[in-house]
Amino acid sequence: MFNLASALVQRGVAATVVSLAQSESDTVEGNIRVIRIRGRLSVGSVLSFPPLGTASRIVRLLGDGDVSAVSTHTRFFPMSSVGVHVAKSLNVPLIHTEHGADFVRGQSPFVSLAARLVDYSLGRRVLKKSTAVLAVSEAVQRFVKRLAGVDAQLFYSAVNADEWRPTAFDDLPQQGHVVFVGRIVPGKGWERFLDVAASVLSQLGENAPHFDAFGEGPQLNDLRSEIQSRGLSAIVTAHGQASPCVLKGVLQGGVLVNPSTLAEGFQLTLVEAAAAGARIVSYPVPGLQALIASGVAVTTVDVDNPTALASAVLESLRQPARTMNDDTAREWSWAKRAETYSGVMDGLAGRVFAQRAEAGRS
Repeated sequence: MFNLASALVQRGVAATVVSLAQSESDTVEGNIRVIRIRGRLSVGSVLSFPPLGTASRIVRLLGDGDVSAVSTHTRFFPMSSVGVHVAKSLNVPLIHTEHGADFVRGQSPFVSLAARLVDYSLGRRVLKKSTAVLAVSEAVQRFVKRLAGVDAQLFYSAVNADEWRPTAFDDLPQQGHVVFVGRIVPGKGWERFLDVAASVLSQLGENAPHFDAFGEGPQLNDLRSEIQSRGLSAIVTAHGQASPCVLKGVLQGGVLVNPSTLAEGFQLTLVEAAAAGARIVSYPVPGLQALIASGVAVTTVDVDNPTALASAVLESLRQPARTMNDDTAREWSWAKRAETYSGVMDGLAGRVFAQRAEAGRS
């Protein structure tokens, strides 16, 4: 959200970001006004709830400004429901960007059931009340239609590709590390990553590359225990969370393994890895075909064929590393997405103006 706001500001659009945080503040950061409201009842450092009266408070904070649209992200986030009320109070369009490609899965049955109840109530309402819905992949488009009967416009995720690309393309290492990046949770695929490491170790022995897992999550200790119990500690390291700078260095010339089966709308890690010059081996996740169509080299492996994952990684290690060219980097940049987003806002502004003019004549 902040990346999109920054790109919009560069196009001359004033932007204010309102988010939940542990403490409150109202600052200007990179020409963006950032309002932080203290959240309540944080769930797993992922989901937080706004206090009562948050919508009215936001309207008061923004009411004196020239607000042309309200932007929300992800249907089940409580702040998306707040955005519905803010847009209605300010009488401006609501643009909702959806990131989920299905109901939440890979968690406990209770969490999955609770998530569906939220989707069928608050989530569906957010989608139906939005003036325009943007979907970050084709899979998300289909899910929005299935859940709420709403037609969404395709709006792929993006990265600051130039920040991930190597400074000297010819200096990419030709083997590099094998890398897993993501939350260490059920369904993300860290178990399959260890299966690949075990298979490669059995085939290459002391010539096996190093396997690096990056990410936090409730199963991080399980991951580290599995590394020890399976005798993989010589070639596999679970690092926990890492900075983009560290990830960029490891991905350059390496192989990203992406065995996720979660209902993710689009994984930005895939674009970051491609920009950094990593070869990619992935299950057929949403948005992958768009990357391939833009010229990114990806080896797709069927989910039901576990042995093929290790074979694909071994083959990828033998292939030359390459990074995005300038045209592809532009296509997946936030500057490009801001251009599209500005067009959506302009179209909605014209529609609202026409509707108000028609209401004035009647």
